[in-house]
Amino acid sequence: MNKTLFATLGFAAALFATSAQAHYQTIIPTTTTAVTDMNQRFSTTYALDGNKYTNVWVGVVAKGDYGVNGFFQDDQYFNLFVDGLQVAHWSSSGGSNYSVDTNLYGIDYTLSGYVSLTDAQWTAFSADNKLNITWQNGSDVTPSSFWGGPDYVSFNVQGILASVATAPVSTTPVTTTPTTTTPVTTTPVTTSPQPVTSVPTTGSTANAVPEPGSIALLGLGLAALGFAHRRRKG
Repeated sequence: MNKTLFATLGFAAALFATSAQAHYQTIIPTTTTAVTDMNQRFSTTYALDGNKYTNVWVGVVAKGDYGVNGFFQDDQYFNLFVDGLQVAHWSSSGGSNYSVDTNLYGIDYTLSGYVSLTDAQWTAFSADNKLNITWQNGSDVTPSSFWGGPDYVSFNVQGILASVATAPVSTTPVTTTPTTTTPVTTTPVTTSPQPVTSVPTTGSTANAVPEPGSIALLGLGLAALGFAHRRRKG
């Protein structure tokens, strides 16, 4: 089984051997399921990483009783569905994008190849960040471990990474507490009137102005002196 897986990986690599091949990344890792029942069905929904991809393809290896031939037109097909859309209907008759290895003619074959999804298909499939992969063997596909070893189906999904999803930044609203300002109570200052004391300037002389009564007395005294002086002369 491992040899077949390696061969398939090499086959897919050859299909996409371009300068962009280095940019291919695994979207869904390889999932291998043993075929143990007739008309077996597998279905799983995978969570996607939210990144944007282009040129997405599903690589598949299906080993089992896919021996449709000219003698019997039985329903011995391998069918692949992506989100409910059938994208492959393979058998030992061959077709595009897959190869057929005969393990025992008419009984056991290994189908290996890929299914390309258009960018529009992938955008629609991945819009909800989930992808459902379902495969269904035809009603006449009979499991057998006797012819060529155990039967199984293995697949993975790859694509070219176009852009990395950025997680939304959660911003916590900042709550600002309003600043409470206490009003300042101002007490009026009561000032008692104080007498103004004038200090005489040092070095300056103040000339006193005589009052009118003093002037009259001085005049009367001078007149009396003059009268006395005249009597002595006479």
